[in-house]
Amino acid sequence: MSEAGPSQWPSSKRSRKVPGTLVAIQTTPANTKKTTGTVQLSGERLRAPDQLSKVRLCFSCVPSYVARRRAASVAPLESSPGTTNLKIEVLALWLTWAAATAAAVFLARRFVTRIPLGVAIFLTLLPLLFTGRAFLRGEIYGPADLFFGHDPWRRVAAETGVERIQNPILSDLAFANLPWRAAVREALVNGRLPLWNRFVLAGNPLLAAAQAGVFHPATWIGIFLPLPLAWTFSCAFTIFLALLSAHLFFRDFCRSDLAALVGAVGWGFSTYLLFWDGWAVGPSVAVFPLLLLGLRLLAREPGGRAVGITAAALLLSFHGGHPETFFHCLAAGGVYFVWELLARDVRPRVSRALAAAGAAGLLALFLSAPLLVPLLEAVPHSAEYAARRAAIARGRMSQSVSAGEAIRRLRPSVLPFAHGIYGRSPVQEERQDGSGVPLGYAGAVLFPLAAVGLFGGTKSRLRGRALFLGFFLAGIGYGASAPLLLDVTSRLPGFALALNYRLVFLAPFGLAGLAALGADRIESLDTPARDLGITAIVAALLLTVLFLLSTPVFRNRSLPSSFVAVSFADETAPLLLVALAAFLRRTRPRDAAAAALALLLVERWLEMRGTYPTLPAQSLAPPLPTLGALPRTPDPYRVVAAGEVLRPNGAALYGLEDVRGYESIALSRFVETYPAWCASQFASHNRVDDLTRPFLSFLNARFAVAGPDAPAPDGWTLVARGADLSLFENPRALPRAFVPQRLRGEPDPAKRLAEMAEAKDFADVAWLDRAASSGEENGSATVIAREIGPDLILTADVRSRALVATSETDWPGWRAESGGRELPLTTVNHAFVGLWLPPGRHEVRLHYLPPSFSTGAALAATAVVATPLLVLLRRRRRLP
Repeated sequence: MSEAGPSQWPSSKRSRKVPGTLVAIQTTPANTKKTTGTVQLSGERLRAPDQLSKVRLCFSCVPSYVARRRAASVAPLESSPGTTNLKIEVLALWLTWAAATAAAVFLARRFVTRIPLGVAIFLTLLPLLFTGRAFLRGEIYGPADLFFGHDPWRRVAAETGVERIQNPILSDLAFANLPWRAAVREALVNGRLPLWNRFVLAGNPLLAAAQAGVFHPATWIGIFLPLPLAWTFSCAFTIFLALLSAHLFFRDFCRSDLAALVGAVGWGFSTYLLFWDGWAVGPSVAVFPLLLLGLRLLAREPGGRAVGITAAALLLSFHGGHPETFFHCLAAGGVYFVWELLARDVRPRVSRALAAAGAAGLLALFLSAPLLVPLLEAVPHSAEYAARRAAIARGRMSQSVSAGEAIRRLRPSVLPFAHGIYGRSPVQEERQDGSGVPLGYAGAVLFPLAAVGLFGGTKSRLRGRALFLGFFLAGIGYGASAPLLLDVTSRLPGFALALNYRLVFLAPFGLAGLAALGADRIESLDTPARDLGITAIVAALLLTVLFLLSTPVFRNRSLPSSFVAVSFADETAPLLLVALAAFLRRTRPRDAAAAALALLLVERWLEMRGTYPTLPAQSLAPPLPTLGALPRTPDPYRVVAAGEVLRPNGAALYGLEDVRGYESIALSRFVETYPAWCASQFASHNRVDDLTRPFLSFLNARFAVAGPDAPAPDGWTLVARGADLSLFENPRALPRAFVPQRLRGEPDPAKRLAEMAEAKDFADVAWLDRAASSGEENGSATVIAREIGPDLILTADVRSRALVATSETDWPGWRAESGGRELPLTTVNHAFVGLWLPPGRHEVRLHYLPPSFSTGAALAATAVVATPLLVLLRRRRRLP
């Protein structure tokens, strides 16, 4: 996670107005220094807004958010969408929600189990407990307010209705996940595959980075909606999938839908799910119960239905976009599958179960290949992979803590507010001990229900109780980074590179399962309702004792007494009301279980409300009038800003390409150039402090955004200055593609980087990874470049064989085509794409299309065609 922002605005900034006028200054052309390799830039540059007209024809009822945001960057704030448009967009959101949830319920009823209509409607409405306001008012369920902690957005906070930052821990969502979604949407509505994110880090893989969740239904179902509403839909749909998956799984253990609903709410409304909802972790872990259900059916009823459910769960989890979480779910599922195979009534079918499991895994593998193969290709080239491998080699990857520290970390799993809550109280910087985010907690109402489910019942349910208890204890141990458990786990294949404390999700899942069993026992008259009342009172008393013993902890963490008191009341009051409902003479057992479910919903709303703020849609990427001074020239250019100004990846929301960025993976060779122009920051973007660095000119950083009162950096000229920001131009900025005068070979990466750090003019010399040379003359050529989306179209008149250098990061997958044939590429300046052109005139298309994606798509297509054929063949063989 990236750094947290301030908790509220300085008073002097709250009511500052942004006039609709600005001071414009004539821009100067980019550096076109006449050398042997002259570069000229012309032609039409196709930008996103100009391409959205086709989308408007298809979705005339839903005006394009991307186009509106681009237009708003020039227009005053008063040009926000009218009431009619808002009503249409809200209607589209509701219709999309109804269609998506109805389709999911239909598939569940058709292929999994019967779901009563009332239960289906209840499951559909449950996510609206947290997202309902955003649905009703057409707002965004997410931290759009975090942008207003930085220039230039802080200058327009008052006009968008944002007065303070509500939850700074959600910075990843604002500065990474939301811009990624914008990049996916920009590509899709322009008819392109979302393979490349041109808006960050001088270009970075979008699909292969995985965390944009391109293929997950929560992403693509609502992609035509305006970005704030598309985001709201995806968050709600992730919660819905968690609830539906858990209900289907627990229904297989319980005798009633009510008991299964208790378990579903315990899982779907757990702190882990609700906190990670907007991250890629949320969609990846939400369907964990569905995966277990598929594995349960594979072990007990191996066949096409079990194979389909398991494959669907694997696909949903993997395409959620967090490979680490998918790996954890897969590992936990594997343990559960073995547990199921050891059941006495399953052993005769072990061979069939294993064959069916292999078929499900193979089907999921082939169908996920369009993402999996590019991911496997990209990850070894990333700086994050190199860093973790280096840490393992140095023996610095121990993830456990001492036993005493692990015990102290258990406290937030019982008293979730004990270490503070982000957005509600002070929180210490260290988050590993559960500070601010009690990920193992899912509601105190589950405690007495789980106790009833655990202590009692028939021997036939003993295995179920043991299963859920094992999940709970393992999750608590992982969440506390317990020694031995973490040490052993981290030594297993694959786990050394993962953050294994995130297996804490097993704790709320296990607790929810025990609670479902408890509700089932009460409703089925296996246990009198008064037992629930007694355990609720005991739980409240134990919580009170722990609360009193934790007073020094509250004081040490500077938690306000009002916050502590209210939080404790939110946790214990529902327990006392559960006891009251259970002790009433006229309360039937089913009514007691229903009351516990209702109070669990109330408790989780009290405890988790506001975790994700609900904000006006216009608070996301509000208009910045001074950006209207940026030229609409055909030649591509990038922007930059010093410090925290124009916080990356916010430029993507305005269709601007930034040299900085914050990504899940970044090209390791590109990161190695950072000392020449920027500084790395832990779990955050690369920070630029000196705009005079020559490497920025090489990166095509033509414009810089700064505060409205900022002076022009040395060598930069003022373009425009408004009340929101200042805009400067770099006359030394090199074009995106150019012909350097000289070429220098240096095979040693360290020496090459050192020489590049000392370079003053990258138009003069380019470095190649080859035998050392002092600098040979490059050929002569004139290059005309234009940009179509992420592609570069180069028209070149080459007089003698010449190397064309670009500032596109050299990830595997770039291809250059001219005249129907592919041109060889080379790496220039350590981390960027270059290509040799022979004499003559050439029209070159440089585009990013990894062969790994084509291979993956071919594998997926093979599975789509072969699976139905194999099913039909199998059915024909069964016919007499």
